[in-house]
Amino acid sequence: MSYKPEDLEKLGAPCIKAVAGLADFWSLTDEEQAQILKTDIHTLESWRARVDAGESVLLDLDTITRVGCMVGIFRSLMTLFRADEISVGWLRTPNSSQLFNGRTAIDMMTSDNEHELFDVYRYLKAQVS
Repeated sequence: MSYKPEDLEKLGAPCIKAVAGLADFWSLTDEEQAQILKTDIHTLESWRARVDAGESVLLDLDTITRVGCMVGIFRSLMTLFRADEISVGWLRTPNSSQLFNGRTAIDMMTSDNEHELFDVYRYLKAQVS
């Protein structure tokens, strides 16, 4: 499936706003946010500045998909725990599940392995189902 640049551009500002909200909620550092989005801090700051100035931001489909995973992780955590503190704590607590192998969800989400963000999303989605 092919997407037009103008369609992706329409999603840019809402995606960056979603990342900012989740970053505040989860206490993510700029470095963690950039790692999750597979970008650098300078680019992340540029995106934020443009959105704050009311400008549009053109994100690639991979970045938009990563933001979607972040939102899905948030929704799953809220469904499972129904408490902000518990859901935030879950992200930073070592997990004994075979998938995590003692790592935290944040460790996986910020990993160099681009598939681990999606693994966390799928894991939580399965827990909710």
